Amino acid sequence: KLKAELAEIMNSHSALSSNLDSTYIKRLFEADQSESITVEVFERLRELEKKQDKLQKYGLAEIQNASYLNQLDQDKLSKFGIELSIYLQDANAKYQVFESIIDKLELYERIVNEKLTFKKMFLSRTDGIVVKTDEEVPLDLVDLSSGEQEILVLFYKLIFESDVNLLLIDEPEISLHIAWQKELMENLKSVVNLKKNIQVIIATHSPQIISRNWNLQIDLGGLHNG
Repeated sequence: KLKAELAEIMNSHSALSSNLDSTYIKRLFEADQSESITVEVFERLRELEKKQDKLQKYGLAEIQNASYLNQLDQDKLSKFGIELSIYLQDANAKYQVFESIIDKLELYERIVNEKLTFKKMFLSRTDGIVVKTDEEVPLDLVDLSSGEQEILVLFYKLIFESDVNLLLIDEPEISLHIAWQKELMENLKSVVNLKKNIQVIIATHSPQIISRNWNLQIDLGGLHNG
């Protein structure tokens, strides 16, 4: 599923890139030729380098243009002010195609890898989800513990497949280590922060799930007895 979603995004990126590349010459000659290099351009180049590094990390692009440009001195770059301006506009437009999926990949990777011990999960366009030991030995996902599998599946669904307004989770503590139960609410808050317009309701018997969030819980037994 992850590889299919990334492949679809790559197709969108290719279509946009083709369109921008085909109009580059026209836009270059129609641009304001007095464009000059400013401090802002260098800041934008540094930001673009970080974005291109993220794309390379997940195998979404092999681009190192910004890294190369950031190594050049200002005198050399100043000869190409208008070209750089158009390049930055195009590169950032191309990155926007990936922006939402990059945020999801980073959050998923962070949450899962905080919980794995002696192993690490990697995400890529070509391989999807891969888990390796600290010695770089690949592991079959079915060889992970039930709790580790639960973490991979639960947060994949939450981050990549829960495009809804209301999400109901029943007893998420099943198969989860106590330490993971204590982290679950904070992880869910990160997901909600990413999704923005989603409300999450959890049914649980575990005080560890609630952890430090007793202000958010409703005791159904207390309501019934009342």
